[in-house]
Order: sequence, then structure tokens, then C-alpha cells
Amino acid sequence: MAYYIVFKNKLDHPYFKNSKRKIPQYEIWKEYHNDQIFDAPIYQILEYFGTRKEAQLYIRSLKS
Repeated sequence: MAYYIVFKNKLDHPYFKNSKRKIPQYEIWKEYHNDQIFDAPIYQILEYFGTRKEAQLYIRSLKS
């Protein structure tokens, strides 16, 4: 079963500062494996959701 993870990118990280593409502040990733660990210095995990719609509503609430 899939679930969705909301990430907040750390836009001040050097990895993003040198990027030529526009980096979104928030991203939603679809994941299938419960045993996967997500951790990196370039983003922060905010929340997990059962549906993409719930994740999108959460991001909208953060922006308002």
C-alpha cells in the first residue's frame, strides 16, 4: 500500500543554491516501502499521509 510523505526543502543548502531549476519549498513523494528511512541534510520530513489529496491539503494549510 502506498503512502505520501511531505518534505520541506532547505532552500538555503548549497545543493539547491547552485541549481538552475526552480526548487519547490514543499514536495510530496509517493512511497511503497515502510522499512525505508528518509533522512538528508537538504530536506525535512514534515508529515506522512494515506492519500495525495490529504498531503496537498496539508501543504496548502502551511502556505496560508
